Amino acid sequence: MLAAHGLLGLEPNMMAVSGYNFFYVNKLFFDIISDILFFNMQIQINQGDHNCASTQRVVSKMANIGWVAERAIPLLKRDPQMGAKELQEELNYKYQIEIPYQTVYNGRQRAADKLFGKWDDSFDWLYRFKAEIELRSPGSVIEIATVTDPNDEKIRFSRFFCAFKASIDGFLNGCRPYLSIDSTALNRNSYCH
Repeated sequence: MLAAHGLLGLEPNMMAVSGYNFFYVNKLFFDIISDILFFNMQIQINQGDHNCASTQRVVSKMANIGWVAERAIPLLKRDPQMGAKELQEELNYKYQIEIPYQTVYNGRQRAADKLFGKWDDSFDWLYRFKAEIELRSPGSVIEIATVTDPNDEKIRFSRFFCAFKASIDGFLNGCRPYLSIDSTALNRNSYCH
């Protein structure tokens, strides 16, 4: 590269690059003349601490959302109900680094989605479950009740009922009929109630 300066008659702060030699500098000006790319570079080296607002919020560069999600998966397998605060304390203790709560929360969500599937998809899986039960156990009763939200016209889940055919047959064939009166006091002064 330095030989190019003498051969091409470039100024000392100019650099000629051919091929695929690329690198990062703070400020970059370039001109294309025939096949050769000329860079006029000004490289600035920061002396002392870097105090801009974007880097002061970073507690650890290593612990991003993906890093937290990887480490959260075995912990969520052991305890699926573990919250973000508890996960944050566990990771802080194990790895001796401070991780912001929001990073832990988002990482936990990503890990939970990977382990258990996305919350939004679970409603669709309910209809697949119904179809599979009806296929494998004909005569079973499965009902899914929904309501339409008047504000945004979206369909919302309301109720789910499932009675397997084997349970229905067992109830009909194995239980004796009985008579019951619910919520009524049977005593001498029943006319007062």
